[in-house]
Amino acid sequence: MSKTMLYKQGEMITCGPHSLDYVIVADEEVEEKLSLGWVKTPAETELPEPEPEPEPEPEVKTKKKPGPKPKAEQNGEDKG
Repeated sequence: MSKTMLYKQGEMITCGPHSLDYVIVADEEVEEKLSLGWVKTPAETELPEPEPEPEPEPEVKTKKKPGPKPKAEQNGEDKG
């Protein structure tokens, strides 16, 4: 009696870019499992769609208020 390993997307093993579950079944059970969504090779599983990168939030530019102006030095000549 020969056995076959079948795959579907899951978490049991990692094979390249694929995260998979697997079962080993007798050859008589292969067609039944294939009809339930299992596949014969990891490459036949669908890779999950990558999550889109979130759009960067626009930068909020705040205007800095100018600080106080430096006072002129008092030299004794300014009398006003």
